[in-house]
Amino acid sequence: MIGILSTSCSLVTELFVLSFNKTIVWILFLYLIHVSRRLYECEYVSIFSNSQMSFMHFLMGVGFYIVTPISILFSRDNAVERSYLGIILFGLHFLILQYLQDLVFQQLAALRSGKNENTDKPVNKQYYPPEGSMFHWISCPHYVLEISIYISIQLFITPKWISFSHILFFTMCNQLCCIWLHHNWYKKNFPTWASKRAMLIPYVW
Repeated sequence: MIGILSTSCSLVTELFVLSFNKTIVWILFLYLIHVSRRLYECEYVSIFSNSQMSFMHFLMGVGFYIVTPISILFSRDNAVERSYLGIILFGLHFLILQYLQDLVFQQLAALRSGKNENTDKPVNKQYYPPEGSMFHWISCPHYVLEISIYISIQLFITPKWISFSHILFFTMCNQLCCIWLHHNWYKKNFPTWASKRAMLIPYVW
């Protein structure tokens, strides 16, 4: 919700307060789709375990979704002027990444979707290694796709170092750490499954 509010405010600012930059407007609109989709998944798709998020992680998440659209807005002076064809093609690329990530989260949720016969509540304590789609090649495609989304935003704005680049750097460090931790957890708990899948790049690493 914080991400939706912050992105909406940044988009309105770009549209009606600052001089119109169609590259930034398009990025903010697509990012609004991204954070809206993530909110939907958290509310209606993902089935979480009983573990609780630490207060520091909560603050970090809130801060991240407040700062990210603002960093996009602050990158406007260096934004490359994209053609309408380029904007449309990037939109299709971005939506494909959204679809693939949503598919992965649907698969992960399905692993916990079994029902208790007595209470009809989801059984969420047992975990099974995911199969199918991108899980056929890598162990944590949702993290790889998250990195891809933020790299795509950076390159569409500009390949130069900009305000958003700090967000990209943080996201890559965070997601790579998550990939490493989860892949090693899979290696420990499902060694046969993990041995057939790459951590980041299929058939490479």
